[in-house]
Amino acid sequence: MSDMNMSQSFARMWHVAAALTSRSENETKSTCLKNRVFDECPFVWKNYSERGYLTSFGEDSGKEGGIFVTYWKGFSKPPTDFYFRPYGVFTEEKLRKDWTDVCYGPRLAWEVLLNYAQKLAYIMNKEDQRYF
Repeated sequence: MSDMNMSQSFARMWHVAAALTSRSENETKSTCLKNRVFDECPFVWKNYSERGYLTSFGEDSGKEGGIFVTYWKGFSKPPTDFYFRPYGVFTEEKLRKDWTDVCYGPRLAWEVLLNYAQKLAYIMNKEDQRYF
């Protein structure tokens, strides 16, 4: 990845983090990173969790390329009740050796994530469970 792409990716990460905290980029930078992890960051899903919702977060990347793991350590513990990253990392290690970097085996990574989200929503609705 070129220096320009790295710089743009770095800036985008802060925009996404700011959107997920409802704070400005500068506020997010000053309050979120302690020990290079995002555990103390006031993400919106924490508000939902406090109100009894089950929460989820996922990205279509595993070990590298995620919003919170490209430049930092991400989270020291799962940030939500359903956290897709461990599955992504496992699948990347087991299946990406023989496939391209955008696939989990024969399926595109974003398709796997979308399918996961759809199944999770189906189960939560069936169980009459509030979720975010």
